[in-house]
Amino acid sequence: MLLRLFRTIAFTWFGVMLPAGCGGGGGGGGSAQPQPTTTVTYGPTTLSATYFQHQSGLNSSAGAPSVSVDATFGGSLPTGTVYPVIVLDKPYFSTSVEIVQSGSQSYGATLHPDVNLNPGTYTGTIRLHLFKDASYTSEYALSGGDLPYTLTVTPELAITVKIDGVVSTTIKPTSSNTAVMSINGNTIYWNPGSAPASVATLQAGQVLELESSIPVNWTGAGDLYPYGYMWPASTKTSMTFRQVVPSLPDGVPSMTGNSFIAMPVTGSQYGAGFNIDVTN
Repeated sequence: MLLRLFRTIAFTWFGVMLPAGCGGGGGGGGSAQPQPTTTVTYGPTTLSATYFQHQSGLNSSAGAPSVSVDATFGGSLPTGTVYPVIVLDKPYFSTSVEIVQSGSQSYGATLHPDVNLNPGTYTGTIRLHLFKDASYTSEYALSGGDLPYTLTVTPELAITVKIDGVVSTTIKPTSSNTAVMSINGNTIYWNPGSAPASVATLQAGQVLELESSIPVNWTGAGDLYPYGYMWPASTKTSMTFRQVVPSLPDGVPSMTGNSFIAMPVTGSQYGAGFNIDVTN
């Protein structure tokens, strides 16, 4: 089932200020003539975008995904007001569309893919229709109106947290929340704002295990100054991290804000992280 993406934008064709319905001419009898055809050429010829699931402008370094296309018209050009309708074969885009005139016979359109699509590859066709009237009952003949698209959605960085072998149902860091923009030495740049509050208090001997949804580089509390030396060596792979909570030395009742962070090996999304407190 085709889905109307928009049908409320009208433009006066190529800046010719003529009322809708002007142009054309009378004619006597005789056999019916084929309707003149308007042509459209797209650039690019296929829309494509690659982005990660839940990508947004707030918590991603890439910003919200968008795709743009230019449409150049030729052939038998209509006169007067033209009412375009863009339809989709599948609901893979939001209803937000921006259209600007880029030339005497060309327009540019920017569409926004759905950031909540599950990881995978999505293909389909966008189809342009041109109508003569605001009630969309009479359509111009248009050649070349179909535009194929391919959307590639990669997984959002998400961390599964286990404490002593039990999956936490409350600690669920992701690259959208809580996101880490970058790490510079011992300075962690959290997004948005300052470091988040600790999400748990662990005791000596407890085991913290992390599993990432994508390959990452791990930074644990044992890698950070000034208390890194108190932590035993961790075990890391590109997808997993294991850390035993240390015993605190005499005179140190607790350690607050111990950070554990995963930064993607590739791609443009931010990292994910969280803080814990430690007591004896």
